[in-house]
Amino acid sequence: MPVTPGSSSKLNTVRGVSAMLVTTAAEEISLATKVLPANILVKKSDDKIYITDGIKTLANIDPLTDQVLTAAEKTALSTALSTGSYVAAAGGVVVHDSNGKIDDGSLNVVDNGKLVESYLSEYIDTTTHKVLLSALPDTVRAGVTYVADITARDALSAEQKKSLAFVIDATGDATVTRGAAMYGWDATANSGAGAWIKIAEVESLDLNVAEIECSYTNAQAAGAIMYDHPLLIDPLTATDLAALGIEAAVVEIYVFASGSTTWILTPNGDLYGCGNGYYGQQGSGEQIDAVETFTKRAENVKTVSCSGGTTWYIDNNNDLYGCGSNADGQQGSGTSGDTSKVLTFTKRASNVKTVSCTNYTTWYIDNNNDLYGCGANIDGQQGSGDQNSVETFTKRAENVKTVSCTNYTTWYIDNNNDLYGCGYNYCGNQGSGASGDSADVLTFTKRAENVKEVSCTDYVTWYIDNNNDLYGCGNSEVGDQDFGNFDASVLTFTKRASNVKTVSCANYTTWYIDNNNDLYGCGYNYDGNQGSGDTDEVLTFTKRASNVKEVSCTASTTWYIDNNNNLYGCGFNCGNQGSGDQSPVLTFTKRAENVKTVSCSIYTTWYIDNNNDLYGCGDGWNGQQGNGASDNSARVLTFTKREL
Repeated sequence: MPVTPGSSSKLNTVRGVSAMLVTTAAEEISLATKVLPANILVKKSDDKIYITDGIKTLANIDPLTDQVLTAAEKTALSTALSTGSYVAAAGGVVVHDSNGKIDDGSLNVVDNGKLVESYLSEYIDTTTHKVLLSALPDTVRAGVTYVADITARDALSAEQKKSLAFVIDATGDATVTRGAAMYGWDATANSGAGAWIKIAEVESLDLNVAEIECSYTNAQAAGAIMYDHPLLIDPLTATDLAALGIEAAVVEIYVFASGSTTWILTPNGDLYGCGNGYYGQQGSGEQIDAVETFTKRAENVKTVSCSGGTTWYIDNNNDLYGCGSNADGQQGSGTSGDTSKVLTFTKRASNVKTVSCTNYTTWYIDNNNDLYGCGANIDGQQGSGDQNSVETFTKRAENVKTVSCTNYTTWYIDNNNDLYGCGYNYCGNQGSGASGDSADVLTFTKRAENVKEVSCTDYVTWYIDNNNDLYGCGNSEVGDQDFGNFDASVLTFTKRASNVKTVSCANYTTWYIDNNNDLYGCGYNYDGNQGSGDTDEVLTFTKRASNVKEVSCTASTTWYIDNNNNLYGCGFNCGNQGSGDQSPVLTFTKRAENVKTVSCSIYTTWYIDNNNDLYGCGDGWNGQQGNGASDNSARVLTFTKREL
């Protein structure tokens, strides 16, 4: 997005950006301590834009700001350009010190007054050594065209439409109630006739257009220096990026827990699925045992959540759509039972921010931070005060930041960082001090304060507080509570570790990464998924790897990515270890390089590399490998690249 000096920002161009990522508040909590690759634009839930540097964690990266010259700086810069009194080269970028002043040693001129190679070097008069901004075409000089209203915008010439259009009074656009708006021209829309795309709205912005318009006078007064500090009023969607000719990266892949379906979300918001569709969870309009190739099911999709029998997505209009099993009312349709399956994606709610689902329940948080749920309630997991199934989405809490749910339990953290839970408690996993058949918790009950992250299974619950301490409660039958012995459920939240960055758990196993990037695990190990070299249960948290960036686990497999982007796995193996055979893997073994993210189920494993290529292996009996088969021949024993 080129913008020349003298506009409202001195932004030159967003250079080196490899991807754009929009995160929810829940994702920001779960990813807070992760270090993302460098040069990813991130729009957080606070509506600010950040850029990753490959060093800081997601929670610690700083929002982008634009450096603006003071009057004194402009004078100094103008003098420097005239006299050549500054001697240094910085690739065309002026650097400011901690007080916001120009760093003298970074001006891009040399002692004879000539500019060095920079963004402007092609436009220097070699006789006068001056920058010929006035000689540049409008499409280079005028990155933004300012117009009074929508009528003036529509009257712009074909040449002017190549720049962005800032409409000061945009109320002539039916989608703008008041204030200004920024637009970009998509010449390919409407079968080549073209159309304006709204990029951002500004409801209150006092502008002195004469001082900020893109003119030679203003560019010269600003010192004709371009900056590399990006400033965006609002992040572009995947559609907007495509309209401006910017290619985005693959956003995410989703694989549900039992591994019989696979879903892929592409950069432009297209949703593709394959695998089991018996409950209608493929949204194909029919019940089908196996969809053998990745098939497009929806467009304009922002995020996805799926379980064994249901699939949900939120689109870019914040509308929520679902399909699949409805035996317990988990589709929120007002009905329930085996005959009420929903076979096509159907809209259920608007103004939705996040969605989370299990086989039997569905929960969403709206943009007012209200929590709604529906579905099974036999263990009180709806927090309704009774045990009756809920067939329509019903509001259960306010001021909610994130929700985590299993088939039988539900937990949320509110914006005060308090932790509330309800549901199944046979193993003491509600942290209430009780356990057994009659200990289920039927209403959301506060269990802890100062909580940063929660992770749960049907039988155990873990949270990390803002002091980075790890607390757990619930089942310890196979050592997954780090209790040091078997058959000793933990009935109240008990501290198990300090200096913890993130935790991941499955039924019977628990893993955490500390702030030294060391990986610790405990619990079930029958298939070697503790990476210990044997199959003995591990009763205390034990260090298994160093330099770890991300961990993902199931009840019988474990995978991690290190800070060198190498992928390691161990445990159960029906081909999902990518080893070329089906023998259990008892120690963490390297399977791939250049890996960006991994998603696994008990029977399948998928990863995306830094080239945004997708690879998978494991069972394919329901077509979930997307390789055109759905029997024993569909099983894939080595990681294999998949194309849509």
